[in-house]
Amino acid sequence: MRATLLDSQIPSPAELLMGRRITTSLPYHDTPYPLDEKIRQRLQEKRESQKINHDQRAGPELPPLHAGQAVSVIDTRTGTWEDGSVKKLTNEPRSYIVETSRGTLRLTEAPQAHVPSTSMTSTNRKVDDHLSTPSAEPSMQCSY
Repeated sequence: MRATLLDSQIPSPAELLMGRRITTSLPYHDTPYPLDEKIRQRLQEKRESQKINHDQRAGPELPPLHAGQAVSVIDTRTGTWEDGSVKKLTNEPRSYIVETSRGTLRLTEAPQAHVPSTSMTSTNRKVDDHLSTPSAEPSMQCSY
């Protein structure tokens, strides 16, 4: 268990769990911790700050796919895109079974979109070509 302080005002995870100061070989300044309520409040502030930072950097939540919907799947080994279709949704959130010419894949949350319009009809196109086309939308990624 970690004995390093989370913050200058928050005890380490081990100290929070055990409710006492943990003895280590490292020197420390022996000051009493603030009251438990202050610690809880500081932890809550820290969580809220982390959530705000994550939400600012994370992209928008993508719309769900539906059975029968066309998608593009990238083969990360060769860097080519393949057309496929969503066969069915799984019980896990944002997880799909996709049928491609190379077989059936289970895809979890990844950049996803419909197959781009008819301007891109080749089955195996390089990733750079796919991404440089103005009408191209990001598609699901998967390694075989």
